[in-house]
Amino acid sequence: MTLEKPLISGHPTRLARLNDYLLAALLLAVVVYVQLSGLQAMSIAVYSAAGLAVLFAILAETGRLANQFAITPTQIVVHEGIVGKHRMSLFLNNVTDVTVKQSRLEAILGYGTVIAGSTSGLQHMQLKIRVRKPKDFANKLEHLIKEYTHSLTKPHSS
Repeated sequence: MTLEKPLISGHPTRLARLNDYLLAALLLAVVVYVQLSGLQAMSIAVYSAAGLAVLFAILAETGRLANQFAITPTQIVVHEGIVGKHRMSLFLNNVTDVTVKQSRLEAILGYGTVIAGSTSGLQHMQLKIRVRKPKDFANKLEHLIKEYTHSLTKPHSS
């Protein structure tokens, strides 16, 4: 992923794909209910619902695994995609703000998006990482940024 050893790395939390997983579970529950209750349902409909449940679960998991992040001692790196890979990186000394974004449901479930932003001239860049405990993650990231920028301003002894 990077040449430096990551201090923090991972994939987005599964909770970020909660809608997909819930839809798969709901479809699977309908299939199980129809089978257990002995209802006479068209087998094509039951098999289609089961197939859709599996498809939603696979898409949710591959979508999650296709995205990866790492925070190294000097930068934040985000990789996105399976076939069309996209790599974005931001050096810690260029990060101007760290923001946590959570909906009410995300706050209840304990996940959210940490956004590291940088403004360089007219260009604005944001790296978004979906994690559990986003406030703790943002605090760790801000601490790493302070350490790194402090190490850059410290006079070097020869």
